[in-house]
Parts: sequence; C-alpha cells; structure tokens
Amino acid sequence: MADSYIYRTRSNWIYLAIIAVVGFLAAISYFSIDNVPAGLIAIVNTIAVCAILWVVMIQPKIVYSSQGIEIHNPFQTIHVGWLRAEDFVTKFSFTVITAEKKFSSWAAPSSSRIISRNIHDSDYRGTGLESRKVIATSDSPRSESGAALILALRYSESSVKSGTAGGHLERKINFLSMAVCIVSIGILVYTLIQ
Repeated sequence: MADSYIYRTRSNWIYLAIIAVVGFLAAISYFSIDNVPAGLIAIVNTIAVCAILWVVMIQPKIVYSSQGIEIHNPFQTIHVGWLRAEDFVTKFSFTVITAEKKFSSWAAPSSSRIISRNIHDSDYRGTGLESRKVIATSDSPRSESGAALILALRYSESSVKSGTAGGHLERKINFLSMAVCIVSIGILVYTLIQ
C-alpha cells in the first residue's frame, strides 16, 4: 500500500472551472463594449469568488498515511493516528471518532437516499465492510463518504498490522484560509457598494 494517499472530490474542480469561465466571460463582454471599469470589477469579483470556492471546495481533502489520517477542512486541519481512531462513521459525512471528539470531513459528504435503490450486496465484496453489523447507504463505495471509509479501513488495518500506526491527535487552525476568505468577502462587499 502506498505510504500516503490524498482523497478529494474531483467534481468540485469542474464547479470552480465553470464559475471562473462564466466570470471571465462576463469581464470580456464588458471589455468588448468599452466598459473597462466594469470589466476590471468583474475580474476582481471572479478572482474573489474563486478564492472563496478554493477554500471551501478544493482545499478540503483527506490524507491517508501509514501513521494516521489527516482531515483538511477549510479552516482546520486534524491529524489523528490510527491507534487513536476508535471508529469511522458516514452518517452525514465521513467522520473519525476518537475518545475526545468526532472529526468530520468536508471532502467526503454522505450520499443521498437515491443511491440506496442501486446498491447490491456485490457492491460490498472486498471492501472490508462485510464485518459491520449494519451497512448504511452512506457506506456505499459509490458515495464519497463510502469511498473515504473503505480507504480508512484499509490503511488503518494495514498500518496496525505493520506496526507503523501512530497514536497522535493534533488540531491546527488554517489562518491563511481565514485571511483569504475575509479579504475576498471584503472585496466583494466593497465592489457591491461602489
């Protein structure tokens, strides 16, 4: 198994690209009618919106390693050693449960109930979920939270067997992400007032 693996939702890149293209097309349309100030404002607003979306949608990720799991949320990063993680839940999003607290990930939201109509027993073969008493819809390998759960179970089991699992628990606040959001919101409010 690889030493580390980064998991994040790929569809968020598409949403960011669509918003960036629409914003820059709006700026080009202003420039085409010789309204340079409005075009510049459109570019600045597009960059500010893309910066906020980067923090909220692209930056969240889960990093699996032989020592533990790192949950990168927009404003906080949590490092949990495999020995410290008691359980993994996928009710609303992928959540790591420790004795102290539950840590949910923005990168792996739970699926809707619609996916439960398409789930078969064969979907769970080889996933490591067969030992669970109740398999929820959100545990499906087709959902973001289910894929994150399966990776966590595999990395946890392999790390404990090899003796590389850590017992650490760290929480860090992402001040840069907070600053980017505050500045971007300030820019958007300022341009709306003008």
